[in-house]
Order: sequence, then C-alpha cells, then structure tokens
Amino acid sequence: MCENLCVAREEREHASCALALSGGGFRATLFHTGALIRLNELGLLRRLDCISGVSGGAKNVGILGSRWARLRFDESGRAENFHEEIVTPLRRLCAMPLDVLPSFANMGGMLLGLPSTALAWEYDRQLFHGFTLGELPRPGEGPRIVLIAGNLVTGAEVFFKGDALEDKRLGRVRLPHLKLATAVAASSAYPPFLSPVVIPTDPDAWEPLPGADLHGEARLRRRLTLTDGGVYDALAVEPVWREYATLLVSDGCVVKEVWRPGSFWPRQWLRVVLLATSNTAAIRKELLSEFVPREGPRADGRACIYWGNGTRIASYGVEDALCQDSEITRGLARMRTRESRFTPREQGWLINWGYALCDAAMRRSPLLWQPPPMPAREARLPVPDCPLS
Repeated sequence: MCENLCVAREEREHASCALALSGGGFRATLFHTGALIRLNELGLLRRLDCISGVSGGAKNVGILGSRWARLRFDESGRAENFHEEIVTPLRRLCAMPLDVLPSFANMGGMLLGLPSTALAWEYDRQLFHGFTLGELPRPGEGPRIVLIAGNLVTGAEVFFKGDALEDKRLGRVRLPHLKLATAVAASSAYPPFLSPVVIPTDPDAWEPLPGADLHGEARLRRRLTLTDGGVYDALAVEPVWREYATLLVSDGCVVKEVWRPGSFWPRQWLRVVLLATSNTAAIRKELLSEFVPREGPRADGRACIYWGNGTRIASYGVEDALCQDSEITRGLARMRTRESRFTPREQGWLINWGYALCDAAMRRSPLLWQPPPMPAREARLPVPDCPLS
C-alpha cells in the first residue's frame, strides 16, 4: 500500500476531484450523511468525478449511485430533494438492528456450509430494490462509483466499478446484473457472522489486468469469497488516490480508545480486528497529511481535504465554527460501530458532527474552490434539536 501511495508525482495522471467515505459501521454512515448534506449545500456534490466507499461508507455511496438520476439539481448545483432521496432512507436504515437477524441467519447457514446472504437481502429490501451494477451512472451521467471489498482467497482488494468487478490478482469480470445490494453487503461483511459474501462467476469471462498474477488460475475465477473491505482499506482511498488531483476524505473509522478485552477469546479476537483496521487507517491518514493544504495550493496541484470523527474542530482554526469541541463530540469518536439501532438523538449528533467538520475543513481550504464555500453563518446544523454542546 505504501508503495502505491508514494508513486512518483510525475507518473500520476490527475483528473479533478474524488470523495472517499471510510468504514465504521452505522456510526460512519451517519457521520458521512452529515458531510454529504454540507457538500450538497455547497454545490460541490455534483462536481465530484468519483465517490468511493467501504463498509459503513459503502451504504452512502450505494444509495448515491442508485438514486443519482433522481436527484433534482438547481442552477447552483444543489440537489433540492437530497433529504428525501438520500438522508431519510439512510436514517431509516440506521434505526434498525441490522446486524442481529442477518448474523443469526448466517450462523445457521454456516452449519450447512452456506455463504452469507441475509445482509444483502436486507440492504436490497431497505435501500436498493433490485438495483444492479449496470444501472450505476455512466460517464457524463454522474460520478464514478467505487465500492471496496476484500477477497479472502487471493488476499487482494476487490473493487466494484460500474458494471464490473476487479480483483488486483485475478483481473476484471463484467457483472452488469449483479445486485448493488450484494456489492454493498460484500463491502460491509464484517467477520465472522456477516462474512463471507460469495459471488459465483464464469471463469472464462475474466479479463487480465496489469499485475494480475493469478489470472491463469481458473479455479480461483469460479467464485469470489469476499469480506469487509475495511480490513484492507479503511479510508477507501486506494481506488482514487492516483487518479484525482483533489481528494476529499470523510473518516468515520474506529478511534483507538482504551479497551479491556479480558481473557475471553472472542473479545480478544474482536479487539485485534479493530486494531488492525484502525492502524491501517492511521497509516493512510499519515500519508495523506502531506497533501493537506496549509498555506495555499501546492505547486503540483495535489490536495487532500480531510475531516474525521476524532478530529477537534478547533484544530481547523476557522472563524464562526458551527460548534465547539465538547464532551458530546469527544464521545462520538468512541461510539459503537455496529450496524445496530441508533436512536434519533445519536443519529442527530453524528449527522451534525459530520456536517460541522466538513464545513470547517472546506472553509480551511477556500483556494481550492471557485466560488469558495459559503461562510458558516449561512449554514445551520441539519438536526437542530441535537446540539453538540
């Protein structure tokens, strides 16, 4: 990964702007929802060339891709029906104990050697209603959509892009009729009870890609055994890092809080997975920090604008920030990451926090945008009955 992120600048081909939405369960989904509300208000959502997501962020990316054609953008680039099409369905989803019934269903299936299907079924029922990869926006119709999962067999990241699936070690296979819910479930399939998601494929339909060292292994191309992509790339930056000049990163990942797992081995195992995910995110965040603008745009035009659940809003140094750091905002970084029921107040806090941090980060880098984002005094927290202080 480090080699990929440190590719020489002169070898990169830059386009315009991409948005990466991290993992982190429903906590991240709600945090990203607030950031997306602010980006839409600023008229920047429509200007994105690509949106990538993993695990918790995959649900935001999936619903954006499936409902992009239904968004009504006004002359300023704001989607007038954004709350109706995007925010309301996501809040409804995050009010459900989504990981309970699928986990029990999958546990029963494991006894029979069956793959995980309950989570994909639930996503399809709640959000996507049969929508397929082949129906995602085409070039010129909307942003490129990328979802990230991990292949338990090849050990490689898997990217769902438009009507195709790519495994770095196997190549590319076109799956236009694959349900979007299956791709989002693969990206969110946190082990052990929501993983793996198995996708059968025609071994003769695969196309080779540069560096695909396992493309010749036909047995590996018959089915993909996939798990949560956050284990590989918790910030969802890998598929967009080298192609876009400006990268916006919304980080709702796990913060390394103190935790006493005890001697009970399942809790130890869970702690190890959480640490691996958060440490992977920390490495990527450190590498991204080189491209965070401080005194203006870099000479090479590269820039990263970052906001994260564990960030202090005071660190951006902007005037008229929409809130102040408080016990509530510090507590949001320690909130659970399960896909369990989030109360209306918890949802409001997370949405407001993502909104406020995104606003601060965007105003910290005004030279990147023409026109610059509106000042904070013209913005209002989207869930006013859930103040952050």
